[in-house]
Amino acid sequence: MLSKEVKVGVLFFTALIILGVFTAVIGKLPMLHDTRTVRVHFPSVSGLKAGDQVRMQGLEIGQVDSLKLEGEKVLVVISVNRDVPLRRGAKARILDATALGGKYLQLVNGPAGAEPLPDYETIEGEKPAAIMESLSGLSETLSKFSGMLDGEGTLGKLMSDGELFDNLKAGSESLKNILAKVEKGDGTVGKLVNDEELYDKAGVAMEKVGDVAEAVEQFTGKMNEIRTYIGASTSTYPSFDYTLSKVYLRIETRPDRYYLVGLDMFNVDEESVHLIDDEPEIFAGTVQLARKFFNNRLTLRGGLLEGKIGGGLDIQLLDGVTPAWFTIQGRESYDEHDDLDELTEDLMLESSIGVKLWNHWKLIVGVYDWMDEPQGMAAIAFEFEDEDVKYLTGVLGAAP
Repeated sequence: MLSKEVKVGVLFFTALIILGVFTAVIGKLPMLHDTRTVRVHFPSVSGLKAGDQVRMQGLEIGQVDSLKLEGEKVLVVISVNRDVPLRRGAKARILDATALGGKYLQLVNGPAGAEPLPDYETIEGEKPAAIMESLSGLSETLSKFSGMLDGEGTLGKLMSDGELFDNLKAGSESLKNILAKVEKGDGTVGKLVNDEELYDKAGVAMEKVGDVAEAVEQFTGKMNEIRTYIGASTSTYPSFDYTLSKVYLRIETRPDRYYLVGLDMFNVDEESVHLIDDEPEIFAGTVQLARKFFNNRLTLRGGLLEGKIGGGLDIQLLDGVTPAWFTIQGRESYDEHDDLDELTEDLMLESSIGVKLWNHWKLIVGVYDWMDEPQGMAAIAFEFEDEDVKYLTGVLGAAP
């Protein structure tokens, strides 16, 4: 007969699986897609960041996993859906995602008949194309304008037709007379133009419009920098006779800092000596403030952890498609004054190693209760990344 905490843990794990499958079906997210890794060298990345989309012919085919300096160039590691047949000779460039900001990496496939591009192959990225495209458009515009001056089009006819020129000259004289009356203050337009009070009010109004536009631009820029993650996990602690289930929201306001808010539920065996109250489900909260250092590879965080004062340290061990990290965290222990008694007066210390197994799925194994009797623990987690959250928000917002 399974204990109640085991049943709750199995139920929670099953709910995670159903949630993942549901997301894949309605959102067609890449979590269930087989991906491959491609390396791209750029002279500069022009604001590209991890998590940005990878597109080919307008379709999203992957995402940017990581960026780092490699000599005089920037190495960009991307994951691409394996069903996209990349060929040798493929090119990469960085383009603007929208007029309000944001970037994406565009892949242009190699020539037809070329050999397939192997996994982890390095291709050379082009310099940011926005300036070159602008210059190309300017050159084309100047060429067309030169043709107009040679008599082509409407402008060319105006400049070469003498009768039309005389008519334009007469119209210019009429316009000159009208402007003279306006300058003297004759008529409604003249009064409006020569009214200094009205001019001052218009100037103040334009300044306010400029301030509003600047504020909107700053707000939009900050919103584009914010990244949001939603996740859940379940952990088992055999010696304490409980499982710990978590749901959390992580908001990354800048690449080097984030805020985490979560709800924690301890599922304790009803016959366990650790249970003080008769209610086996014990709820707690997590509120953490985090700051990253050393090129965002080391994270320090602190605040409320599983309902107690605590904090932790996270170290990024591996990047790329299968990232791995090491965590050590600690909090105050629960005692006889709480609904749960962990039967220790020491801090509850835990160290673990986590690895991203399959896109959004993570496996975590480690040791807890370091200060008293070290025991093994294991956890599985699932996390919606920023692109998934934005996609789901858009789908829900568009629903009738």
